[in-house]
Amino acid sequence: ISVAIFATAGFVEWPHAILMMAAATAGGYAGAPLARALPKHLVRGLIALIGFGMSAIFFWRLF
Repeated sequence: ISVAIFATAGFVEWPHAILMMAAATAGGYAGAPLARALPKHLVRGLIALIGFGMSAIFFWRLF
């Protein structure tokens, strides 16, 4: 419902939204087989590393 409200109100930047939709779809289709092919501990470690890295960047920018 919120997507329809934002779209009809003109708040959606369609070129950016279409690019994000395409990238998310491609990432989902490519990422799932890759995550299944890699060892679980490696995937979990990468996810944790990315999460901690993003948190550190956000914290750094805040202060």
